Amino acid sequence: MYALRVRAVAYIRRSKDPTEGNASLVDQRVWIMAESRKHHHTVAKHDIFEEIVSAYRDRHRPERDRLEGVLAEGDVKALYVRDLDRLARRLMDTARIVDTCNRHNVTIYTHDRVFAPRSPDTILLISVLGGLAETEAATTSKRLKRTAENIRQKGGWNGPAPYGWMRPEQRNADGVKTLKLHPQESKTVRRIVEWRLDGLSVAEIVRELNQQGLTNREGRPFQYRAVASLLRHPLLAGYNSLTAKADGRSGGPGPDFRDTRKIVIDKDGRPVKSHEAVCTEAEWETLRLLMKPQPLKRTRARAGGLPLVGLVYCAGCGTKMTSNRSMGESGSYVCNGRMRGANCPGVAINREALERFIRDVVAGSLDSPEVMELQAERLNQAAEGSASSELSELHEQADALGDSILILRAQINTAPASAMSALLNRIGEEEALKGQIEMRISEKTEGRPRAIPDISGAEFLELSETEQKSIIRAFLRKVVVYADDGKRGSVKGMFGSQGTNLSRIGFWYLGEADDQEPRRGGGYSLMPSNGSYQCPKCEEPRTFRYRNNLRHHKNYAHPQPVPCPECGQEFPLPGLPSHRRNKHGVKGSRQSWS
Repeated sequence: MYALRVRAVAYIRRSKDPTEGNASLVDQRVWIMAESRKHHHTVAKHDIFEEIVSAYRDRHRPERDRLEGVLAEGDVKALYVRDLDRLARRLMDTARIVDTCNRHNVTIYTHDRVFAPRSPDTILLISVLGGLAETEAATTSKRLKRTAENIRQKGGWNGPAPYGWMRPEQRNADGVKTLKLHPQESKTVRRIVEWRLDGLSVAEIVRELNQQGLTNREGRPFQYRAVASLLRHPLLAGYNSLTAKADGRSGGPGPDFRDTRKIVIDKDGRPVKSHEAVCTEAEWETLRLLMKPQPLKRTRARAGGLPLVGLVYCAGCGTKMTSNRSMGESGSYVCNGRMRGANCPGVAINREALERFIRDVVAGSLDSPEVMELQAERLNQAAEGSASSELSELHEQADALGDSILILRAQINTAPASAMSALLNRIGEEEALKGQIEMRISEKTEGRPRAIPDISGAEFLELSETEQKSIIRAFLRKVVVYADDGKRGSVKGMFGSQGTNLSRIGFWYLGEADDQEPRRGGGYSLMPSNGSYQCPKCEEPRTFRYRNNLRHHKNYAHPQPVPCPECGQEFPLPGLPSHRRNKHGVKGSRQSWS
């Protein structure tokens, strides 16, 4: 008789703690081979799962995850791990692995005992040991944190040195190691600091580093997050620091600046500064201000996304239409009520088509003296009806702050380093105050300018999107979008085209009431298409995605007279079938004439 071969697997883990060397891995391998031979098991090389992870820091263990997958397959009957805490130190992880072993009849072998599957005593013992292992891991974590704090209080640094610094071999008089500047890496760090002080953004610095072929310590290109973290690191000025992730939560008593570190304070309440610095104290304060996160300005464009949000309404339910950039390449305006589940027939309208139509309306109004005179009068009436004296005062304050900010920014290049901190702080305060005043002006005027600029329609079309948006609100009070009638394909030449029915759009000029009939658009706005079939007869190039669409377009948009087979009279192709049916009684004719 031949004995059945039992598949056995093993798990080996070494901690990241530098005090635990590679000898731990060798000892575990030797024990697994000896123990498996003792129980007449053979552990194949590919069935040994080995990794170097921290028991309490690394929640994700790739090799242990692979081990659990192998155990779940059901053909493994023995699992070798020298110590249970090598397998898991968290109670939930231990319970999950033991449950998998029990369901598939896997015996767990450790250096001091054997845990047979489905035994109540074994399950209880493993649960207790797992709980003790988790407690020990938490205790060890607290102990290591206290040790790190004590070392930092003395001015030392534990753990690997950040990029730009290195740990010396010898300890100082206090028995700790202070960081020294790395000969090559510190030059790159200094260059990064100078670029940021010269006004380059973090993204521009990363781009410059990668273009010059500079890499991090692992030989990889620099990433935005790493450079931003480096520029916020107190070590630049020589300060000792600790991680401060818990203090950075929203709503909590976190630090004033968005960094992940807090400066260590000694017993006398002074910051601990013991490492070699890359920049001066004044440069560090300037960096703190430059890397300080700016509050998000809740302007209409940022809050809504597309420029006409707040001005466009759905004709079906009367709610505002919001932006949706996931619908098509350029985005769309979508009924907000429909998106929230309301029973509304309104549908999306192409962003590019709607904005092009509105721009054309405003450009035509700018070229019409009658409309310009009427709209200027209505704009003045709207301003007088919304506390014009208060608005004038707000505009004066905003203009004064704008002039002051320009003067302060002009002083940045000539100001000494000692005054840079106060200068940047002053600029930030005045920009924040100006933003608040502009928000109050926008709320009172609904985004309308003080006066219509004296420009032509062609000059208006050349302005930026932000400038156009303000002028549009000086002419139009409201835009509505009606549901599509679904008859685009029946319009001559529109089948297969990427177009928008402009008759769906209605609008009121400033000063016109809702009870008046809205002005309506007309025709179709054809969108550029990436089709490969181009019409040879259209003046403006028109392409179609499918050949049949091009054929349909040519038959209806550029019809050619064809003779009737019965009487010889010529008719345009779209009208020939009805002529044959009505005059000659021919039914069901599907003959192709192209």
